[in-house]
Amino acid sequence: MTTPNRFISTMLLAVVLSSVAFGQVATVASDSLVDVFPLAVGNEWIYRYFTSSLWWPAGNPGTTTTDSGRVRMLVSGAVVGPDSTSWELQVQRELVHHVVFAYLGSPERDTAYAIRDSSTFILIERLDDQHRLYRNDDPSRIRMDVIPFTRGYVDTTSIWRYRPVGSGDTTRIQSWIDSPSSPQFMSSFTFKRGVGLIRNSYNSGTLDVSSENDHYLLSATITGLHPNEVSVLPSSVFLSQNFPNPFNPTTSIQYVLPRSMRISLRVFDILGCQVTVLADGVETGGQHAISWDASNCSTGIYFVKLQTDQAILTRKMLLVR
Repeated sequence: MTTPNRFISTMLLAVVLSSVAFGQVATVASDSLVDVFPLAVGNEWIYRYFTSSLWWPAGNPGTTTTDSGRVRMLVSGAVVGPDSTSWELQVQRELVHHVVFAYLGSPERDTAYAIRDSSTFILIERLDDQHRLYRNDDPSRIRMDVIPFTRGYVDTTSIWRYRPVGSGDTTRIQSWIDSPSSPQFMSSFTFKRGVGLIRNSYNSGTLDVSSENDHYLLSATITGLHPNEVSVLPSSVFLSQNFPNPFNPTTSIQYVLPRSMRISLRVFDILGCQVTVLADGVETGGQHAISWDASNCSTGIYFVKLQTDQAILTRKMLLVR
């Protein structure tokens, strides 16, 4: 005979699995979740990287653009706050950029060159519930990245560090890209227990204008360190995209400093005229956030500029009334 406790546990698991299948997240007991995206300073992932876009309107020419190669991601810093951890990820890309121009009745013309660059971004981990993961960035700018999670990126599913897993210790998450006009406008993210993101794939499936990406994991090095055991400041200054954006009339601007330093944080309009000074002075290393109230400003494009002795960074903001 089934005991009441076993019955309750069985029903709870059924709710969790049903919620995941439909892209929803339920608040569940911690012992039913696993770490499917381990984050610690020193963790490293190397991905096979591929993106492709096709533009072939009713006329011509048509253009096909592909980027293929490898991308290395390394967790290089962590700033632990009261409600979230900001993880700095260093990205190194080694890609071949290939563009093919096709003209009806004429030979194809193509060009290719190597891309070798490096950059950093901040991945935020909320420290409540199932630890949501996201970037404060423009969704359209990082749409084809290996890790494109932003608060505005999906409208039916959030990306969580702790989730239930299924066969093979993996969980697969479907996520809308644009408005759900058809099933093909969905990305598929696959995570593995204790390893992280092992595949990110998307294919629009359209004919004249299409895009796709297929990034999959080649190797991973997981250190096993926990943020409570080590808190390492990032190696460089980082200015996040304001959120929300567009906004009306307030928005939050976050930035991370590798050490104590003098900063200047100012807002300018599209003509380059200074609108306001948000911060000007010495601030400690770590994560900072400032809210800007633009109640006295008109609709338009504005720029927030963070200046330190190490870097000058700018983000575009859109105020819509």
